[in-house]
Amino acid sequence: MIAKKTKIISGALSIIFLLFAIVQYNDPDSWKWIIAYMVPTLLFSLLLLGHYFYKAGRIALIIFIFSALLYIPDLWEWMSIGMPSITESMEAEEPLVEFMREFLGLIILCLTMYYYNSMVRPSNQNPELRT
Repeated sequence: MIAKKTKIISGALSIIFLLFAIVQYNDPDSWKWIIAYMVPTLLFSLLLLGHYFYKAGRIALIIFIFSALLYIPDLWEWMSIGMPSITESMEAEEPLVEFMREFLGLIILCLTMYYYNSMVRPSNQNPELRT
């Protein structure tokens, strides 16, 4: 049985990440961001139905962490030029601004998948939900 608090949080995260995926449609590399944001959408939606996918959550977390690590050189460059605003305009005139936005998106994904994995744990063949 899933606790009411867990259902509310899972439902909210499902909706939030679905909205994140929807607003990616006009991005030049939209397909990869739509897929990335749909991962937590699906996992939290399935959690609402009582299906726990611990391994999928772990794999997603690992992929998102390694993807974020690829942006570390861009993060250092952004910091070295004085950390210019990444929110002044929705149009990213400079590639570095877009890289920082993508890095932050990956950090949000990592934190969310960490939360998912902290809630779900394997117990032989029958996973249990931490409440």
